[in-house]
Order: sequence, then C-alpha cells, then structure tokens
Amino acid sequence: MSVEMRKAKEQTTAGPSTSADAGTAAGPTPRTPARRVFADRDARLYLGGQITSMIGDSSLWLAIGIWVKSLTGSSSAAALTWFAFILGGLTGPFTSVLVDRLPLARLLVVTNLASAADVLVLLFVHDKGQAWIAYPVMFGYGVSYALLNAGTSALVKPMFGTELLAAANATLATAKQSMNLIAPLLGAGALAAVGAGPVIVADALSFVVAAGALWLVRARLGRADAHRDDTRRGGAWAVLSAGMRHILGTPAIRRVVLAVSVAILGLGFLEPAEFSVNSQGLHRAPEFMGWLFGFQGAGSLLGGLFAARAVHALGEWRTAAAGLAGATAGIALMAVPSLPVVLVAFTGYGMALTWVVVAQQTQLQRLTPGPMQGRAAGAANLLTKTPQATGIAVGSAVIGMTGYIALLGLIAGLTGTAALSLLVPRGE
Repeated sequence: MSVEMRKAKEQTTAGPSTSADAGTAAGPTPRTPARRVFADRDARLYLGGQITSMIGDSSLWLAIGIWVKSLTGSSSAAALTWFAFILGGLTGPFTSVLVDRLPLARLLVVTNLASAADVLVLLFVHDKGQAWIAYPVMFGYGVSYALLNAGTSALVKPMFGTELLAAANATLATAKQSMNLIAPLLGAGALAAVGAGPVIVADALSFVVAAGALWLVRARLGRADAHRDDTRRGGAWAVLSAGMRHILGTPAIRRVVLAVSVAILGLGFLEPAEFSVNSQGLHRAPEFMGWLFGFQGAGSLLGGLFAARAVHALGEWRTAAAGLAGATAGIALMAVPSLPVVLVAFTGYGMALTWVVVAQQTQLQRLTPGPMQGRAAGAANLLTKTPQATGIAVGSAVIGMTGYIALLGLIAGLTGTAALSLLVPRGE
C-alpha cells in the first residue's frame, strides 16, 4: 500500500491536481508532501484504518503457523497455512474485476467485514482434530488480501490526487514495513502469553476498524466510481485481460514492470541463499536470521521515509532504477563473510526494494485510467509474484549444487541487468 508527489515533466499527461484532489481545500497548504498527505481529515481516517488493518494482518501471519504447529506438532501442517494463503492470493486477477465494476468504497467495506468474519472462524479450533479449519480460513484470507490490495491501489489516486501519489504510497509502504518489523513479534508474543483467541479477535477487530474508516470517507471515495469501464463490450476475456493489456500496451509502465519482474525472479533465488549467507558465510545459528531480517526491515523503513522525495526528484523510472542498483550492491555485499558488511548489505537491500515498490506502484496508478486501476494492480502483482515463486523453487533446488556465492552472483546479475535496462535511452 504506498507514495509521493511528482510534478514536473512526467505529470503533464495526468493533468494538474487541485487542492481538493489533494484534500487540502481548507487552510494553508503544508510545505512537504508528507504533511499534505495527513492534512485532510478523510485522508487521516483512511490511512489510520489501513495501518490498523496492517497490524492485525502482520500479527496473525506468523502466529497462525506457530499455532497450527503447536496443535499438530507438524511443520508441514504449519507451512500449509501459508500455502493456503498464497493459493487464495492467486485469485487476484479475477477478484480485481470486482474492484473496477462495483462501487469501490462499499466493496472494500464489505470485504473487510467478511475478512473479520472469516478470521473469527478460527475461534472454533481447539485441538489437532480441528486444525484443518485453518486451511479454508487462510485461503479466504488470501482471497480477501488480493482483493483489498487491488482495491487499496485503486483508491490512492482518487483519495490523494495525482500530485500526492508518491507521498501516499511512501506513507503506506513505511507503515507496512514498520508493521512487518514489529507486529509478527507482537503476534507471536501474544500467542505465547495469552493464546490464540486474543490474537484472532484483535485481527478481526482491525478489519472492522478499516471498514469503519472506509465507511466514513465513502462519499469522498465515490469519485472512484464516477467513470465506468466499457471493456465488457469485448466479452469476458476482454474484461479479465484489460489490466494486462494496459500494462503491456503502455511503454512506460511495461518498461518498469518487466524490469522489476526480471529482478524479482532473481530475488526469489535470494530466499534460500540468505540462509546460506547466515550459516556458511557468517557461521551463525539459524535463529540469527531474525537479526538479519530485522536489519532488512529497518532498511525498508528507512527507504519508505525517503522514497517519496526520490520519486519527486528523480521521477518514477529513475527511482526504480536507483532502487534496483542499490539492491544489486546489497546482494553483492552479502557474499562478503563479515558481519558488519552483511548487516549493511541487508539494510541497503531493504531500503532499495522499498524505492522500487513505491516507484512502480506510483507510476502504475498515475498512468492507469480509474476504471482499470484494480485489474492493472492485479496484473502487475501477477507479473511480479509469479517470477518470485519460480525463483524460490528453482533457487531451493540448485543452491546445493551451485553454492550460495555463485547464486548471489546470478541474482546480482539479474537485478543489475534490470537496472541497466531502465537507464538505456528509449524513444518513448
């Protein structure tokens, strides 16, 4: 969920954003984009609801696996909860059609409330024999996550206006990384201290809070429904493929999304390689991975704080290129068997990735018509998540044969190539 502003050359196609679009009609305009994002009551409500929902999501994500493991004694059973969630997320290209066809604010209110009801079903799980209930619940959780992700992306532009896209996206990215850093530990700690019930109820309440915030600003968000989509004339395939065709048919978007997809393939290889960096390079126990991921999360948080300024100063595709170049440097440094160097590498890598995410999402939102925002977000997610899953599977299979140093070299080569592809002049 992510943002900043970008006024200069590349915004000419989008047109100027009025003070109403930015939500700052009343009172003097604060100087910085970040302050302008929070200057409006509706914007504060919307962001507050989204951040509250993130806390619940992140807390439950780790806790559910630990809980199922404790009930069943099986690591495989625990891992299947995450698999069910991922499987539900694959419905994104289909559910994103709803984002573009139905009144958006109402759809997201209903989806948040349905998610709360879905999570509360876990309260009926008390022993090993009932643990299977977690799988359909997590599948539904994945479906709602995909729909809410597309819907949130579609709401950013009508809520904040073109000028503040990057600032809003950066704010959401910073909040998300903060929650990813803190909330899983809170969820696991709460699970150990008071059991699964309070964690489940807290997550359900976070969805209710998000739904309430959206309900309060539904009139403001009604502008997202002002123009309806006309792709239905081409039949079901035209409707489903509209987002993908828009991405591939818009040179600026295609260039960034495809570059990021190539990089994400490499970053999928990094998932298994990181564990070898820890065990073989640093000779640390598996538990030390928590520290490495903590530094990566801190870097992501830092990157979110400066991503909006980067987009404003460099533009979207240059910010993405800078992020990919930074990720390449971080990956290369992971090969150095020195703890300080590796900690710097993980921090820089986390910061760089946040720039890439904010830049890509801001560009996609800015250059996509309102009636196609949901499907474009779903298609972009498919184009990036599929290579990531492929990279994880292939990397896990080959790391034993190649060693982690060679794999890090391959990853750095892919991300570096992706960065260079964005810097090569094009006649677009």
